[in-house]
Amino acid sequence: MGYGDDRNGDGGTALMEAAPRQLQATAQLPADLMLMKMENETFMNVARVQPREPMKIVAQLKELIEAWPAAAEEAIYSKPVGTVTECTCGECQIKYEVAKVDKDTACPACGSKRRGECWAIKKFAEGLSIRAAESIRSIYGYTRLTTTCEMLPNGSAKLTGTIVDYAAGNFTSDTREVPRQYKSRTGEMITHAEDRFLSVVVKAEKAKLIRDVILSNTPGIIKAMYRDMCEQKLEQLVAPEIIAQKIVPAFEKYGISATQLDKIVGRPAALGWSEQERLNVRKLLVSLKNEEVTVAELLAGLNEPVPENLPTAKPAPQTTGELADKLKDKGQKTEQPNTAATSKPTEVVTEVVDESPMLADAAIEFGGLETHGQVSKCEQEWAARKMSPESRKQIADFASKARDRISEAKQKK
Repeated sequence: MGYGDDRNGDGGTALMEAAPRQLQATAQLPADLMLMKMENETFMNVARVQPREPMKIVAQLKELIEAWPAAAEEAIYSKPVGTVTECTCGECQIKYEVAKVDKDTACPACGSKRRGECWAIKKFAEGLSIRAAESIRSIYGYTRLTTTCEMLPNGSAKLTGTIVDYAAGNFTSDTREVPRQYKSRTGEMITHAEDRFLSVVVKAEKAKLIRDVILSNTPGIIKAMYRDMCEQKLEQLVAPEIIAQKIVPAFEKYGISATQLDKIVGRPAALGWSEQERLNVRKLLVSLKNEEVTVAELLAGLNEPVPENLPTAKPAPQTTGELADKLKDKGQKTEQPNTAATSKPTEVVTEVVDESPMLADAAIEFGGLETHGQVSKCEQEWAARKMSPESRKQIADFASKARDRISEAKQKK
């Protein structure tokens, strides 16, 4: 039986006749479609010959980080997603977070409505950045990425991003609309200028769309392992001296002062940032550079006042000696308790008061002083307050650092 023979005697003939028709149809395609068809077939053929191996991709990403540590620095973004209030319970002294403080706010542990200091702190969302997505795609291979922008009648822009994975046979697409108007903090609707809207706003949203499309097509194990490697590398790049000498001045170039940065972190740098806090600061700087977050978003909510006239923590019990001194200052006579009349000795109960919020205020205040006279006056005011000996030493240290900073600034001038 020959190639073109079958039981009916016409199967081979049908195949022979179909081939010329397919070639003829292909020849009638436009030149650009013909080129795209050839490229797709070439990609698929190469992907079949060289199958993708996830662990080799992870190894290549690790080599990239080791050869260029800045890749790890730019691989993770951090974006503010809101502000919460951190309160200290006046009864059990634990710290808890609430979205809004009011008269009904109670401690989740003991149910008490009494509380001490309350702080407004920011919450952040983190993930792999645009630069990380580009690195993954370049090593991943066998993909085609396209984006389109369509202007809508209402002035908004419709962005569409598509990635075709020839090796895995996946097709991932995403669409989002970018409005030209936005609501300001005062509630007023503001319209972007056309040049800024097209060259800045749309461009930034397009980069985010590309990031999301690439990461949606990437297996979760590769993303998780790559982020872990970047976190480990970043721990070597966030020493306290590096933060003070390079990172904080870099924020000042964007108009964010050291005092504002302290509020964003939720803790003054003078008290010593933890390793995680230093990591967060570095990620925020990367997000600013990559236009994944704006200065307005970082500073939003920092000046919102904490509600007043709410139940506060009970004052710490005073010892007999302290009460005597207090009454003596008022010119009143004091009587010592008659311990002999009681069957049990009087026990003096002391309460540990968290003075870190007070020290945080002091660090911010001393950090903003500009003259030696201001430092001396501020130091006297803080010395008049009641605090522990350790806190007084810390206040003296703040004052000393402020004087050194002012002296160095005068020498530079």
